Amino acid sequence: MKLYRFLRAGAVCAAAMLTACLSAAAAYADENDYVLPSDQEEPETFTSGDYVYSLLDSADGSGEKAACIEHYTGSDAELKIPSELDGYEVVQLGDYAFVAAYTVTDVTIPASVLGLGTFTFAECTNVLRYNVEEGNPYFESRDGVLYANGGTALMRYPVGTHPTELVFEEPVTSIGNAAFTCCKSLESVTFTDSIVYIGNSAFADCTTLTEIEIPSSVTAIESFAFNNCASLAKVTLPDTITSIGAAAFTNTALTEITIPSSCTEIGQQAFAGTNLTEVTIPKSVTSIGYSAFGWRLNAYNEMARIDDFVIYGYAGSIAESYASDAENKNDFTFIALDDEETDSSESSAESESIADSTADSTDEGGFGIGRIIGLICCGVLLVIIAVVAVLSGKKDKQENQDKKQDKNQKKDKKEDKPEKKDKNQKKETEQAETADESDEKPEKEDDSDET
Repeated sequence: MKLYRFLRAGAVCAAAMLTACLSAAAAYADENDYVLPSDQEEPETFTSGDYVYSLLDSADGSGEKAACIEHYTGSDAELKIPSELDGYEVVQLGDYAFVAAYTVTDVTIPASVLGLGTFTFAECTNVLRYNVEEGNPYFESRDGVLYANGGTALMRYPVGTHPTELVFEEPVTSIGNAAFTCCKSLESVTFTDSIVYIGNSAFADCTTLTEIEIPSSVTAIESFAFNNCASLAKVTLPDTITSIGAAAFTNTALTEITIPSSCTEIGQQAFAGTNLTEVTIPKSVTSIGYSAFGWRLNAYNEMARIDDFVIYGYAGSIAESYASDAENKNDFTFIALDDEETDSSESSAESESIADSTADSTDEGGFGIGRIIGLICCGVLLVIIAVVAVLSGKKDKQENQDKKQDKNQKKDKKEDKPEKKDKNQKKETEQAETADESDEKPEKEDDSDET
């Protein structure tokens, strides 16, 4: 089972990494056909009408340049993004190009655009529809929702339609960065196993979302994924999660959380600002960012330590180090768990399974002591039967030999009887001859007398 789980996690992880590469900022472009000039740390910007843009160099070294829109200063309701600015083709929309464009209700993306930034349309809370011009090889619109990669990546949802319940099914495999940011009407989200990637800030500021269950097909919770979901009181993480990003669940209503034993990394402020009073950290975790647990916002909107916060973990682990990290002003109560104690319900279930396997009544496929004793008894009985069979065979053989010998003796006696008869006849003959001789002797005497 563990091997199966390892293989299955490896396959899902590979799929997630592939999808993440395709859906990240500037994704769905051919290895960034255009890049920021190598001599610039910050892009030089230019203004054309309501647009502020920067120039990108062609990645093939041809010297060709293209435009990336960095900011929008207009107030149009129907926003038709230009395909060209000052003679430069628009190929990319920057990270904050249209953030908080509250007046916009309808967006049209030109065929020339190759990629979106992380927060390109974040907080565009009144958008009712995303449109894509015909001929765009990377993006498409379905029912007003912006998709990429053949419809498998949901990039942006028109939150102005005020959805309350959503179910993510095939063919969607990834949910893009800031796809539902500030969707304050969203109360329920259902993820199917088709989902392998949930992007940065995908559901940030969904303030009425109350509960989520991450499917086992997901291996990482990206940074800010559910940040500031103020009503989020229950989160279920699968045992495939290996990392929880920075501020992933900051400012939520969580009162408890189970960190899966598959997790190795927890980002900074991942669970800050929640209602947690304690947490159990499994041995698998090797990295915990600052203020990840035991901190909340005070009345001045500043991070303040929760003095009575309790951390359960193992002696010598990162959990103990985090609890007493003086550099980051951590001074939490640390309670060490015994090596025999479990740090997850899965370990408890495994212990119960082991106990059951030693009882007479076992689960299907298990061998208990009762069965072992039964097998031993059966083996001993078979040996006894075999010994008895051998001895019985020997006795039968001896009896057969004795019967054969008696038969032969009787036969010999029968053959001896004629010989005895012959001897008697011979004796009688000899006696008769003797008698005759006796009769002849007086005659001889008489003869002598006469003489």
